[in-house]
Order: sequence, then C-alpha cells, then structure tokens
Amino acid sequence: MGVKCHAVEGNGNGYGSMLGFAATPLAKVRVAVAPGVDQPVGRLCHFPGVEITALCAETNEDLKYAKGGIERAKLPPPREYVGADACKRMVDDGVADVFYNSMYCLNSTDINVYAMNGKMHVVSSPPVRCTIDDCWKLVEASEKNRVHCTSASFGSIYGEHALFALNVVRRGLLGDVMACSGTYFRDWRRMLGSEKPARQTARWEARMASKGVSCPWDAFAPLSRCLDINHGDRLETLVAMSSGNASLQAFAESNKDVTLSDRLRNDSSDMCATLLRTARGRLVTLRQALTLSCPWHAPTDVYGTKGVLSWGGTDGLKMTCDKTSGGSRTERFFDDKITGGMLEKLRHPLWKSAGVIARKIGGHGGAGFINDMRCIYCLRNGLPMGIDVYDFVTWASLMELTEESARAGGQPVKVPDFTRGAWKSASPMPIEEVDVEKFLQA
Repeated sequence: MGVKCHAVEGNGNGYGSMLGFAATPLAKVRVAVAPGVDQPVGRLCHFPGVEITALCAETNEDLKYAKGGIERAKLPPPREYVGADACKRMVDDGVADVFYNSMYCLNSTDINVYAMNGKMHVVSSPPVRCTIDDCWKLVEASEKNRVHCTSASFGSIYGEHALFALNVVRRGLLGDVMACSGTYFRDWRRMLGSEKPARQTARWEARMASKGVSCPWDAFAPLSRCLDINHGDRLETLVAMSSGNASLQAFAESNKDVTLSDRLRNDSSDMCATLLRTARGRLVTLRQALTLSCPWHAPTDVYGTKGVLSWGGTDGLKMTCDKTSGGSRTERFFDDKITGGMLEKLRHPLWKSAGVIARKIGGHGGAGFINDMRCIYCLRNGLPMGIDVYDFVTWASLMELTEESARAGGQPVKVPDFTRGAWKSASPMPIEEVDVEKFLQA
C-alpha cells in the first residue's frame, strides 16, 4: 500500500518561524486560568510577578478548587467567567497576557486559537482531540500573532527522570541515539458510568474511542526532546496497528451502570502499537492501552550506540553505557548504587535547583511546578520557551495520524513538517536553567 500524504507546508503565510522566538519581557504576567484536568492555580500563586486576573469554566462547580487556591494564597479575587463561551468573553475583555488552558474539553484547539488571535500567549494541556487542520491553525495563529503556544505541566516532559535522560543524551553518554520506545498503559474504564456528567463522559470517550495514540504527550513527548524532533531531526513516517476491544466489552458486561456508546462498542481498541521513523533514520516505538485491565505503567527507553537508559517502569531508573566508546559489550544494567550516583551527578539543572520546592508544591510529582516555573521565567525575561508551538502540534498530530494508519490496517502515513523545513538548521533546545533563588525572591 502506498504512503498517504498530508499537507506538509501549510499555507506559507510568511509570518516567520517561531523556532527560537522570544517575546517582549513581561514585568507582570497576568494569567487567566481555565482549570480542569490540571489545577495550576496553587502553583502559579508561588511565582513572583504573576497575577491571576481571571478564572474561566463551563460551570461554577469547575471553579471551586481554583477559587480555594486563590483564597488560601490570600490573593485578590480574579474575575470569573462561567458558561460555554467563558473563555472567549475573557479574551474579548483583554484581562490577561497568558491563557493557561487546563480544561479537558473537546474544543480546546478553537479556544487556544481564539486566545492567540487576541494576542495572548497560550499554555495548554493536551487537547482531547486535534486534527491536522487544527495543528496548522495553531501554528499559523502563533506565527501570525507572535505569541507562544506551549504545553502545560505534564510529568512525562518535565519529570526528574525525563530531564535526567535529556541531560545524559546531551552529554553523549549513550552515544548517538538510534531508537526509543514509550509506553502509556492506564485503565480508564472507571471513567465510564451513568453517574458521570454527560459532558465529562464525552471527553473520556473521545480518548478511549480512538484506534490510535490519543495520549501522545505521555508516551512520546520526552522521547521527542531526546531525539531533537523539530530541532535537528523530524518525524517522517509512521505505521500504527490496533487490537480489538474485548477488555472494554468485558468491563461493560460486568458493570451494569456502564452502557457503551455505539462509537466505543464498534470503533475502539484496547491497545495501539506504533512505529515512527525520523528523517535521520531513528526508530520510535509507541504503545498505548487505555481500556486493558492494567495498572498505570509507563516504561520509557532511549537506546544509543554506547548504552541505554530506561525509566518509568516497575524496575525504576535503569542505565548502562559503554565507557570504551563501543569497544566492548554492555550485557547488564549498572547496579542501583552506580545508577543513583549518576542521577545525583547528572541531575538536570532545573531539578538540581528547584527539586526540593517542586516536590513540596507538587503537580505530577513536582514536574508541574518545574514546567510552570520555566514558562513564567521565560515570559518575565523574554526567553524562548522550552516547548514551542511546533513541538505542541507535532505531538498532537499523532492523534489523527496514528488513528488514520490503524484504521487502514497499518498503512504508512507521512507526518507533516510543521516547521516548513526550518528543523534542518534549528539548534537543539538548550539545557534549560533558572536561578531559582533569585527568581522566587524577585
């Protein structure tokens, strides 16, 4: 079967690339928060120079936790926007510089584009669904308005072990990275049931009804950083295959309050496996399962010419590398003492400087604090974001692309080049740092 192609260059609008883009520094960062799958208010309250000026939600119930965080921090009450058009009304009122969108909603792409067209930077949780057309809309809104579109806090990106892996790769300890694998197994069937609000059920169903990778942030994002995707390499082609949905069917049969929609009954799969190849010939393997009877399980592996690094699995952090530059074989992992010593020695600067406070404040084990701190630091100092709009849409594009390939029985699918060729000359993202003591006392 032939390779199906999507548009790979957008409309060539001429607004200029966002690679390395740095916005004008903001002495005060006014943030409008749409709470949802993540609750960033408690973290944002700790950052000097941040003012939470608005809260947006579909219902008053959705605002309760966020309002509690504002009250506990003894901050001035923000403006409240409630209803289906809450976010758009907030943008029209011009009350913020940054839209922090952590809503788990079906139309988050439209809302994010609207915010960027209102000259607001966007920090967003992963969309529930995102088409290739949606990806291009996000790219072009960011480029046209010269505003950031970056990812909100998810542990897979700014987790301690994920950033340690990036540091190890950048120091060349694994040699040339040639292959990676990422897994995201989590039993989400419990989210189905007659007692759940219909709008929430619709959002979970959108993920579970996919035959492809509907959670690419969790399985692929940290690998993308290690492979310098969009910053020296890019994804070119993928092949995805999916299973049947016997596990989901069995769950519904044994739980009388669960009635599967036609889409879940007929279109979903219990597992999807995907192979991706990059322009530089590296191979990525992704596995996702959301409806298997399986506990949370997310092993991640990076394979180089000199060694391998593995984290997120039941064995914890594992590593080995060939100190003779390929002259001998690496037949076993280092013991825990050696691996722990290397983690301590090569801990990423962000975790070295902010790990204690990050773990205390939390958000995906502290990764949420690290992610948000870096975003605010970049906005206040006029620095490029660690995750740019091209990263955001490349990860999001895997939703439609893997679904398309899986539904076609594993047909190869081309991955669009959202940078329009600029990846070839783009430098790898630097190892990010923040002078935490100075920043928090500013």
